[in-house]
Amino acid sequence: MKIKVWLKDGRLLHWAYMADDAKIGATEDGQQIIEADDVSQFFEGHASLVDGKIVADEGYDPANDHPLPGPSPEQRMIAALYARVTQLEDGGKNE
Repeated sequence: MKIKVWLKDGRLLHWAYMADDAKIGATEDGQQIIEADDVSQFFEGHASLVDGKIVADEGYDPANDHPLPGPSPEQRMIAALYARVTQLEDGGKNE
């Protein structure tokens, strides 16, 4: 598939799918159109264009960059209440 990449100093800023008939190479607006089979490593701000291919930064883990949110204060309170009710119902046998 054809992908248009916006770069600054060889670093990936943005990317977008292009039509299959798009010409590979530099565009009129100074960007690049490349051929790619897989975009799973196209991490904006964490990848570079190397020999016509986008390469993710070594050791970059998007899950650590955008961690899932933790439980809200309300969810923590409900969990604590549930644990207390469970203790009360079993008579404290499992403390």
